[in-house]
Formats: sequence, structure tokens, C-alpha cells
Amino acid sequence: MERDNPSLLIQKTTLVSAVKEAGLWHAEQELAFPIVVKSGKNKAGSFIRYYFNYSAAAVSFPYVQGSGVELMSGCSILSGETMELQPWGFLVIKEAI
Repeated sequence: MERDNPSLLIQKTTLVSAVKEAGLWHAEQELAFPIVVKSGKNKAGSFIRYYFNYSAAAVSFPYVQGSGVELMSGCSILSGETMELQPWGFLVIKEAI
């Protein structure tokens, strides 16, 4: 869509630049729809990150946060690992403290 609309590309580039310059940019912001990311902390102080695939097609992305455990499967996740989201799927990852 952006490549079809130069104005949108300019707006996005300007906004990304301003957010990075302000020190507010996080690695998860590199991900774009259909991947939606939410995060928070649990009572123990661990970061919990939720990755949703709002698409009928499987998608993959590099997991760039701290290593942890995918809570639905119990599998260990390493920073830098490529994660696969099934169509309409989700992952819940608890980072190690």
C-alpha cells in the first residue's frame, strides 16, 4: 500500500524517524500488520509478550526480545530465533528474569 502512495511512505518515514530520535523506538515496532504485539509485566516482574497473527496465512518473524518460554507449549525460546505464527494463531512468551 505504501509503495502505491508516496505520501503514506513519507509520513511513515517521518514518524519512524521522530520516534527513534525521541528514544521511544522498540524492536517490536519493526513488526507490522498482520502481526500485532502486546506486552506487559506479571506480578513476579517478568515481561509477558503476546504475538497475534490477524491473517489467514502463516507468518514468521525474528524474536528479538530476551530469551524465555512460550507458555502454551512450554518450549524454550532464544533471542534471535525465528518464530512461526499459524493462521489466526498467537504466541505468549514469558521472558526469563
